[in-house]
Amino acid sequence: MRKLFTLANGFVFSVVLCAAAGTEIVCALGPGAASYNPASDQRPTADAMEIATNLSTAMSTLCAPKCPEIPLFRNPTAANVMLVFGSGGAKVVYAPAFFQSLYDNYGEGALIGVIAHEYGHALDEIYPQKFGNGGTPELRADAWAGCALAKNNPTPARLASALTGISKYPPPGNPPWEIRLSAFKLGYAKCAGDVSRIH
Repeated sequence: MRKLFTLANGFVFSVVLCAAAGTEIVCALGPGAASYNPASDQRPTADAMEIATNLSTAMSTLCAPKCPEIPLFRNPTAANVMLVFGSGGAKVVYAPAFFQSLYDNYGEGALIGVIAHEYGHALDEIYPQKFGNGGTPELRADAWAGCALAKNNPTPARLASALTGISKYPPPGNPPWEIRLSAFKLGYAKCAGDVSRIH
């Protein structure tokens, strides 16, 4: 399996949800995290892997030399898309039906947005003060997603699609969208993105 980032020694995740024994869900963008079965993890589709690889390339300039290693898996028991920590380390897991629906309804940018949010949680654990001391882990993950999108330099349509994907699938207990959008814009601007492109 291709690795997306280089593992940092002593990398630790903060945990907000628990699922199957030995598995901790850091963030789940959808219901049903308790039914996640790690034994059903499969290699990602080629198009999902391409999106993740492009994102990781853009994000690697932000975290070097301490970038977490985050492989991508598909799993029909996943709660839409999740960042999971288990005995094998951290991983992003997505439900294939969710990714297909997200793509069909909102386009490829929406996939980029939700993956960037999940990776944002991992980066926030290493650099928690990148976007200031305030805000919840979810807001900081949104800021990281904004930063990743700025570095990815999406077309206006893809950027709008990414924002739609992030807004349509909030994490549990999330703040109102206006607050999340402000966090996204903060990250986008801090990573040299033109905030006037965000509508």
